[in-house]
Amino acid sequence: MHFDVGSGIRAFRIVLIGALVVVASAPAATAATAGFGSPAPGRPVLQWLPEEFATGHTYTQAQAVTAAARYDVIVAYTQAFQPYLASMRAANPNLVVLAYMNGMFVPPAQATSWPADWYSYDANGIKVQNAQNKNYLMNPTSSGWVQNRATTCANLVAQSGYDGCMLDTLGVAPLTAGYCTALPINPATGAAWARPDWISATTQLSTSVRSTVSPSLVVGNGLKDGPSLGESSQLFNGMDGGIAEGFLRTSTQSATTYPSVSVWQQNVNMLLSPPKPMLALTKVWASATTAQLNQYHLYALASFLLGTDGRSYFYFSSAASEPPISVVPWSVNIGDPSGSYSLQDGAYQRPFTQGRVLVNPTASQVSVPLSGSYTEMDGTQVSGSLVMPPNTGQILQAVSASVPGAPTGVSAVGGDASATVSFSAPGSDGGSAISGYSVTAADASTPGNGGQVVSGGGSPLVVSGLTNGDVYSFTVTATNGVGSGPASAPSNSVTPSAPALLTLTTPAPAFGVASVAYSYQLNATGGKPPYTWAVTSGSLPPGLHLASTGAISGTPTAAGSWTFGIIVRDASTPANSLTSALTIQIYPKAKNGSGTETISPTTATHGSSGNTFTLTYSAPAIGALYDGKLKITVPSGWTAPSKTSTSPGLVATSMGSISISGQTITISGLRLAPGAAFTVTYGSTAGGKKGVTVPSSTGAYTFTTKQGSASGATPVPLASSPTVKVG
Repeated sequence: MHFDVGSGIRAFRIVLIGALVVVASAPAATAATAGFGSPAPGRPVLQWLPEEFATGHTYTQAQAVTAAARYDVIVAYTQAFQPYLASMRAANPNLVVLAYMNGMFVPPAQATSWPADWYSYDANGIKVQNAQNKNYLMNPTSSGWVQNRATTCANLVAQSGYDGCMLDTLGVAPLTAGYCTALPINPATGAAWARPDWISATTQLSTSVRSTVSPSLVVGNGLKDGPSLGESSQLFNGMDGGIAEGFLRTSTQSATTYPSVSVWQQNVNMLLSPPKPMLALTKVWASATTAQLNQYHLYALASFLLGTDGRSYFYFSSAASEPPISVVPWSVNIGDPSGSYSLQDGAYQRPFTQGRVLVNPTASQVSVPLSGSYTEMDGTQVSGSLVMPPNTGQILQAVSASVPGAPTGVSAVGGDASATVSFSAPGSDGGSAISGYSVTAADASTPGNGGQVVSGGGSPLVVSGLTNGDVYSFTVTATNGVGSGPASAPSNSVTPSAPALLTLTTPAPAFGVASVAYSYQLNATGGKPPYTWAVTSGSLPPGLHLASTGAISGTPTAAGSWTFGIIVRDASTPANSLTSALTIQIYPKAKNGSGTETISPTTATHGSSGNTFTLTYSAPAIGALYDGKLKITVPSGWTAPSKTSTSPGLVATSMGSISISGQTITISGLRLAPGAAFTVTYGSTAGGKKGVTVPSSTGAYTFTTKQGSASGATPVPLASSPTVKVG
């Protein structure tokens, strides 16, 4: 079998039985021969096997019988299956087996085996050879060669018991530049063969073979593909079926190369109603990943299904080295065609009694709406819509529809004489898209008050008309084109009630500091959330604003006190509302070192232990500390406390966070308005731990304190620091 042009040339295996052996009588017809090209109800794809692609032709009986069960037509060398033919036909009474032979070439060893006028010659009188394997091209108008082909086919059929022959290389491939060493000359004209004349001559050759072996079959290779069919269709006149070996692509094209839409459609259309059955072959004999091969296989098979009239055959070859005997054809279970293919929703589609076939031969992705639920070739369930990337095919088997399953995850939230019910879709839509849901209320307190039903397209659904104070639960059902499915498990129990009065829970916003970012959230309870906030009178400090969510934010630009009116509304219809007057105080930023600090007690007995001292810091009256920092240096000789619970002493504070390094206590995160105070307890006996040990010598011990008015400021000493006298 020849490769399509440009894909490389396969070395031919020529089987020649004595040149002029005469067969006494025509081979007997078989039932399979009579049924060649007959549609098989319920089997939209007829399969064929090009066994001649194999590198060896020796098989076991089990392999032969398996191949017979898988395929409708097998093209093979006679030695491959002749010993097992009876078992193969027992496994598949409709099997057609064709003997492989070449129609137009002989191997290099037969360069002088035949009369000179049997060969083809170039313009210089040199025999024409195949450019790659050096097989010799023969003369299709030589009566001797034509008779040799007819006799060879008859003997192959008689000796093997096969159902006919496959004649390879009948098309115009030898006239294509580069295929042979030179263009052959037509002896009748003395000029290079015209393509129509070559087609006519090879058609006459196959006609002679066919008339000799009838009723055995003759199938010829040379149709190539859809765009070539107009030129090569005359070949149908001399054979019972034709091979299109370049269906959709040439064999060595990149695995990511796909035909244009117009070329693709010519390939599909050639299958619509061919004069004789066609054996389509798609070869991806280029480097490819498994995903790329699967994509091309599905694309080619789906394209074949769009066009086939049920009389043609399909084979996909994934590598030149692939043993055909091991190939398992893909099973297609979509029934029979119920219409012709057409362009619908951006993809070419064809309906089948149990599914549909789609191909997107364009370079753009399309989304195709689906009515019903389907199973893809890989078992994936799909419904609603199908996304088809560029150059892809899909074969969808319809899933018989039933009612959907029960919704899951049903939960309820009570409202005022109502409840909001949320849920998730069923695990199965039953093979038909879900069209809606229904929620049914059950009243556990007063059953007669239940039974309310509300329907809608999805979660959540609100059930109204309930009785406040009664206990309710809810079930949900889903509905599709078949009907309503079973009810879900009941939801949690809820008790509808009138909403609590709307109450403001943040009546006093925090103070702010000029030029320092401010953020405060107003909150409310009661009513029906969510809440909406707005200013009704007055104004916020310059630089601040109130969002509808109740968030006050911004950076104040001036110090002072601002009082303004606000209103908060809930989500009820009509809305409940509440007004209030709020005040925000904005202070100037305190100057470093302007606060004051005291310590208690101010006296201690030297050498005593377990002492606890409380340092109290007060913000300055002229400004506020905001995220400020204090650093207290413990006097020399005092035991610096630690924060760990196993240390002799601890430091605790009523505001901010504390860290200790050496004999320095750092308190950060201060937010103090003028006059506000916080305490630092230095030393503790909590948990039975020892407090601070007072130095053994007497005298005045000063706790040196520095203050920073903001976290990034450099702390400076306070005007005075607290002192403890030890006596």
